[in-house]
Amino acid sequence: MENWLLVGVVSAGLLILFLLDLHYMLHLNKRFQAAAREAESANKAKTDFLSTMSHDIRTPMNAIIGLTTIAEKNLGDVESTGESLRKISLASNHLLTLINDILDISKVESGKLKLSPMTFSIVETVENLVNISQPMIKEKNIDFRFHINQIEKEYLFTDQLRLNQIYINILSNAIKYTSPTPSSTRNPAGASP
Repeated sequence: MENWLLVGVVSAGLLILFLLDLHYMLHLNKRFQAAAREAESANKAKTDFLSTMSHDIRTPMNAIIGLTTIAEKNLGDVESTGESLRKISLASNHLLTLINDILDISKVESGKLKLSPMTFSIVETVENLVNISQPMIKEKNIDFRFHINQIEKEYLFTDQLRLNQIYINILSNAIKYTSPTPSSTRNPAGASP
């Protein structure tokens, strides 16, 4: 009888250990699944970020290439070459900021992309973005105009780079998906008064 009691106690103890072990293994499995989902989410965020950035990089890069070609063709025209170099400088600075963001990928991994708000002129920003986009506009032979009159609030306080990225995406997509203007009705791109 004592043997059966001992067998019963040992069996009950083993069953309790088995259940505790099973509970612990299920708990670990849930933690591993959560960590795997988190890693997958971080990986997707990285992929999405790089995909977006590669799109963002193309616009200033195309502007630099196009404006360099224009400057090379107009070496004798000091004013035109100077204007091309100014636009190349704008596009280069924008490109450098984008590259710095890509290099600081840890922001994306942690999900904490820090905004850097500042006060700036929206008029000047739009003019710069249009200047950066001019080579693509000319290449596609598009009649492009923008209006900057009657702006009540010229200065904004926000993250200028992020706003530029939004505008560049909209502008480059608009250029990409707009049919060329027939040459007989084409007007030069630029600002309207």
